[in-house]
Amino acid sequence: MLNHLESERNTHNHSASHSAYTAFKRLIHTIIMATAVALAVGLFLMYQQYQTHWVDVQTAQPGTSISKQYSKILQPALIAQDTLQLERLIAIALDEPAVISLSVFDAQGVYIAPLPKVDSVVSLARERNAPTSTHVEKIIDDAGKVIGYLHVHIDTDVVLSSPLTLRQQLWLIITAVVVLALIVGVYITRGFYKFRPWITKVFQS
Repeated sequence: MLNHLESERNTHNHSASHSAYTAFKRLIHTIIMATAVALAVGLFLMYQQYQTHWVDVQTAQPGTSISKQYSKILQPALIAQDTLQLERLIAIALDEPAVISLSVFDAQGVYIAPLPKVDSVVSLARERNAPTSTHVEKIIDDAGKVIGYLHVHIDTDVVLSSPLTLRQQLWLIITAVVVLALIVGVYITRGFYKFRPWITKVFQS
């Protein structure tokens, strides 16, 4: 009788211990899954932020460089208030593949050239897959006084064409490295399991 009661007690303790272990294991798995989901969401948001930042960085430098360059080129014609010369210079600037349009304003923000007036940013954006990049640069005379403003609309697709090509090549290289690492890892694992009995025998002897 005592043996039977002792056996039941041991069985009950074992069942309680097994239930506690199962509950603890499920809790750990739940925590791991929740952490994995949180990491996945965080990585997705970080990737989206990285994409936006990458586009801004890649388009900022060419647009800033072009706007500064042409603000100096247009300065003499703006000082002379020579609209025809402004339009000639703007026509030359539009030969740049990345330049969609240039607009010149006086110091009060009144539109000057080119004539007729260029399309709005909204209409320019509708014609392209990626939104245009807009840059504003002051036109300053020799005395350092602001005499006007230059608006430059940059074609984002043209600016990003070369960096995107290089980026695709980088992803191809990374993919090839990952595949190569998987293949090497598989064959190293197969070799280890194949020679494990021999290695065990050597160490045991």
